[in-house]
Amino acid sequence: MENWQRVLQSRREARRHSRSGTVTAPSVANAMPSYPTDTRLDWQAFEALAKRYSIKALYQDRQDVTHDIVIRLAELATARPDHQLSQASQCRIASYVILQYWDSLKRLFTTTSLNEEIDDGEGGTVELYQTIADDKAIDLEAWIDHRTWLKGCPRRLLQIAFKTDNHIALTAKDRKYLSRYRQKELAKHQRALF
Repeated sequence: MENWQRVLQSRREARRHSRSGTVTAPSVANAMPSYPTDTRLDWQAFEALAKRYSIKALYQDRQDVTHDIVIRLAELATARPDHQLSQASQCRIASYVILQYWDSLKRLFTTTSLNEEIDDGEGGTVELYQTIADDKAIDLEAWIDHRTWLKGCPRRLLQIAFKTDNHIALTAKDRKYLSRYRQKELAKHQRALF
């Protein structure tokens, strides 16, 4: 209980010094004297509540968050004339401290701009967005070469192409197959556009 009182008192002193314009760290000699204990505050309840809420923080920060919650509860309780906070008020204050914790963490992880220039590994610079791979991009060189397209083409379609090239009439099954294949390819290209 006295440890929390010392922390609370040193925090008040730090605020007083920062308002006056001089920022000095409290010395060890000033932090060690015993302060009058405020017996009207329920330190054990504050600490139990803080431990319950500190689970919502990252593991390595839980002890710090516990201290922040206890100190904030003590500050707000001493501001009231009866030095009492309802259980609902304590929970609300603790959840607000957790919210501030996550908000401060979110601000630490800033994203870089896609227009930021980075080293391309060959002595030049390139903007970051230019390094993003596009799976739907058309390889123009391979697209122009018809042999690449023919390698992935179904055999039946090659037979139909041979018939049309040699002016042989297509059967009803050939026309139906060709129509279905065209519709399927059209649907693929329309999906790629969106």
